[in-house]
Amino acid sequence: MIIHLKSSDGVIFDLDLSIAKRSGMIKTMIESLGEDYLDEALPLIKIKSNVLKKVIEFATHYKNTPIKEDGESRQITEWDKNFLKLDMPILVELVNAANFLDMEDLLHLACRKMRSLINGSPENIWNTFDL
Repeated sequence: MIIHLKSSDGVIFDLDLSIAKRSGMIKTMIESLGEDYLDEALPLIKIKSNVLKKVIEFATHYKNTPIKEDGESRQITEWDKNFLKLDMPILVELVNAANFLDMEDLLHLACRKMRSLINGSPENIWNTFDL
């Protein structure tokens, strides 16, 4: 079964339902509303298409990997490292999208990357976030 996800800038992505259910938010929404509502695009008004594309890339890559329980972390793979080669503003948007979509595995991975980029003095943190 296919689900249609609509980004904040109006781009529609077609995605297999089993992959979309890696998002706790989408899974809960579908369980609450029922699969009869899948004909219409699900609006994700907080996520731009470039970020949603990355979320889908991650979910598709890990579609056969069990989601870790709360607090469990996994080894960062070479694929993860390449996936996270992002500019800081996009990485921040990816963290926000993972949080909004309730995708803990992606959230933890993106936060680990962000933590590795932010180190040192408060001045370094201000410069990282352009504050």
